[in-house]
Formats: sequence, C-alpha cells, structure tokens
Amino acid sequence: MGEPYTRQHYVPKFLLKQWHSGADNSLTKHHRVRGEFVCERATANQVGFERHLYSYLKPGGQMDTAVERDFMGPFVDDPAAKAHRAMLAGGIDALDEDLRGYWAQFMVSLYLRVPMTMDVLHEKARAILGRHLDDDPDFGRQYDPGTTTRQWVDKYYPEAYAEVAVNVLPHLIQSDNLFAQMIKGHWEMRTLRPGCRFDLVVADHALLYAGALDAAFLLIVPLSPRCAFINYDTPNTWANVCKASDAQFTRAVNGHSVRFAQRYVYASDNRHAAFVDKHLRR
Repeated sequence: MGEPYTRQHYVPKFLLKQWHSGADNSLTKHHRVRGEFVCERATANQVGFERHLYSYLKPGGQMDTAVERDFMGPFVDDPAAKAHRAMLAGGIDALDEDLRGYWAQFMVSLYLRVPMTMDVLHEKARAILGRHLDDDPDFGRQYDPGTTTRQWVDKYYPEAYAEVAVNVLPHLIQSDNLFAQMIKGHWEMRTLRPGCRFDLVVADHALLYAGALDAAFLLIVPLSPRCAFINYDTPNTWANVCKASDAQFTRAVNGHSVRFAQRYVYASDNRHAAFVDKHLRR
C-alpha cells in the first residue's frame, strides 16, 4: 500500500465523480501525449492530482504532507462536498450560511491550488525569502565562515523555500479579502434541460472566471455534466446567461473550460472529443 496523502487533488474527487458513467463507472480524460490527442477512461481517483503538490521535503528526508492531510481535506474539500451535495439536491436555496461559507472558501481554493499557481507561489517564496536572507548576509557565517546566509540555506537547507511556499497556501485560501469577494456576488445555478444533446465538461482548472473580483466579474464552476454554479456581480450578467439557449450556454462554458485547461479536460464520455481536440492547447 502506498504512502498516504501523496496524491494531492487540485480538482477534488467529489467533483470529478459526477462525470463517472458507463459500466466501468469512470470518466473520459482528454489530453495530448507527445502531440497526439488521446481519450482515456479513468476514475476520479486517478486524475486531477499531482504527487506531493502541497508537500515539501523535510531535513530528515521525509515529505511533509500536513497541508494535504490536515487542511485541504478536512477544512476545504470535505466541507465543500457537503455544499456540493446540497446544491445538486436542492439548488442554491439549499445552502445555509455555513454551506455558503464552505463553498466560497472552496472557490478561492480552486484558483490557488492548481499546479500553475503553485509554481508561482514557489517562485515568489524563493524571491521573498532570498531577499530576507540577504538582509543579514553575515548570519550564516557563524555556522560556516565561507558562506553568506543565503548561501548557507542553499547549501544546508534548500527545502526552506518550498516549506514557505506550501505553508502559505492555507493562509491565502483563508484570506478574509478573497473570501469576502466570493461571498458578495449573486449566486445561481443553471441546469440543462433533458433535450440538450451535450453535457458540460470540467477541466484541470475547474474554476472559470471573467473580469476582476473587485470589478465586473463572472465565475462558473461545473457541478456535474448537467448543471453549473454561477457567481456574478451585476443583474445584467445573469440576464445574459438566461438569454442563452442550453446549447449556447453549454458551448460557451465548455469552450472556456477547454481554453482554461492546462493539460486535461474531463467528460462523461467521448462525445466532446472533436471539440476538445480543436480547442485544447497544443
């Protein structure tokens, strides 16, 4: 049995499971392999993760998985799964104050937890910590006379940069400012009618957004193949969403999902393969 908490999902399993279908109870993963477009069946447990995405190497040689074990699961994904189930069962009105809070925090996490953003956090942590180390270059010389403080850290404790990047993630996800921006919008759901031929897809960047949170914005999270969560700031935005037919809405949301995707697009089957192949980055 593998080491626990090593598969760290940036698209949570509870969300991806909504796209399971067929006798194999799996979803379809669309991606490119050495330039060739591929559709593969996989379960939610097998996709939407990177190993040790929110971990760092401790000085003793062990990976520290505390952020995944103690925060992402119990304080982000597990509560958000309750809100997700409530919306699928009863719509937005099924969300009480606690569930709205769970979902707002989850939306913040969807923006911050993806590999691309984690790469940025690692870069910023290295730059910021490096500047602090350079402020007192002589501190390291008391341990190794031939090195500055930054050189000492680079030589003896290079994991320090990753430790800072990983441990700042929970603080960012729990940011009062980002939470307030998510809460303040108007929340709605759009459910596709039975006659709509195509389903919604979900990508490896599950949160879709247009505009800035402090200005005009629109946020969409596909909740299942047949419905999507929508957070917007002005009534005109919702009016325009309502004017779109199911086919227009599905094409627009799927188009954003595929264009937002870094590598992977997930669907219930391969009906969207041609569309995804056309728009997925090469």
